[in-house]
This record gives sequence, structure tokens and C-alpha cells, in this order.
Amino acid sequence: VQRRELRGTKCSRSSTPTSSSTVTAASRPSTHPTHHLVVGLTIRDRPIAGPKKRASWDQMLEKLHAYKLIHGDCRIPTKYPPDPPLGRWVDNQRQAYRR
Repeated sequence: VQRRELRGTKCSRSSTPTSSSTVTAASRPSTHPTHHLVVGLTIRDRPIAGPKKRASWDQMLEKLHAYKLIHGDCRIPTKYPPDPPLGRWVDNQRQAYRR
């Protein structure tokens, strides 16, 4: 299976795969840049509305970093008893990354 080198270039039918199953999400370029953070969480750049939301997001990221320093990973369960909001926040970040 050949991939086109440049987006927007035209390919003849013979060089383009005809089956839609051969074109996967992984072969398409992402429209959002990603950042690999120290904590091991990959986050796509998306605007965060307002300074209050940004401060809240940064606070949760700090909590995640503290969790990683203690446990060595970022595998926080959604229902994390010591800090339920942190578990939900991490789950929301995972779901947003999948979109």
C-alpha cells in the first residue's frame, strides 16, 4: 500500500488504495499538535476557555504529576478513592485524546 507524500496531491486510481479499510485513522495526519508531558500523558493542543478553567486544568495536571512521582505511572482509575475528581479528570483527558 502506497501513501501519498503530500496532502492535496492527486493520485491516479491505480496508486490509491480502493478499499476504505486500508485507510486508518493512524495513517491520517492529526489536525491537533500533541505534546508529550513529563508525566507521560499526551495532550492535544485545544483552547481552554478562560483563566479559571486554565487554572483548574493546571491544578489537575499538578495532581497527576504528584501521583506519578508516588506511583511511577499515570494509570489512575476513574473511581480513584483518595481523589475522585482526579480520576474523572484523567478519564476525560483520555476520552478527549481519542476524539
